[in-house]
Amino acid sequence: MRGRIHNYSIPCRYCAGKVTRSYFIKSAVCFNCKIRTSKIRTKRNKMKRSLLRKISKSPIAEIKKEIQSLLRELAIIRDKECVMGNYPETGECGGRKKNGELVLQFDHLISRQRSIGWDVRLGITVCLRHHFYYKKQYPFEYERCVIDNIGPERAKLLYRIREDTKPYHMNLSSWTLLEIALQKEVNKLKIKDLQE
Repeated sequence: MRGRIHNYSIPCRYCAGKVTRSYFIKSAVCFNCKIRTSKIRTKRNKMKRSLLRKISKSPIAEIKKEIQSLLRELAIIRDKECVMGNYPETGECGGRKKNGELVLQFDHLISRQRSIGWDVRLGITVCLRHHFYYKKQYPFEYERCVIDNIGPERAKLLYRIREDTKPYHMNLSSWTLLEIALQKEVNKLKIKDLQE
């Protein structure tokens, strides 16, 4: 049926003359009126578009934001500094606050999209420069330094999870449980640091 065209006559919407209109053409305008009206621009009612939110306000998004800050805190307690600073070939650390303090970030070695990258073992602490610039410019060198730094056990876990392509769907209660577990771990490490 796709190749067949059904022709029938309808009146032109401007001059009421006969128009042979095919099944696929939407406009009902005769040839003379089409030429005449094509030069007239019609003003369309434009719908006002609101800007999309860059960060969602949903409960899951709020929990993920809190989990991200807990992971960062745990990684900073574990690593103490940018792990790329130990490798002179990666260059100096960069990205400092106004008071001169180095901005440290948590780099997920597994994408967060699959809901499996939210593990402190699957991330490292890096400075702003190494996270946003060095990682993109020299991905293979970055990967080599990361694998060297995290050790054989975490590297084995990293490779095993990268091979696993199954998506892991989590609901609000799962995210809440993860947040509670990370909060307990942060509190335990803070108490341990105070005792030492």
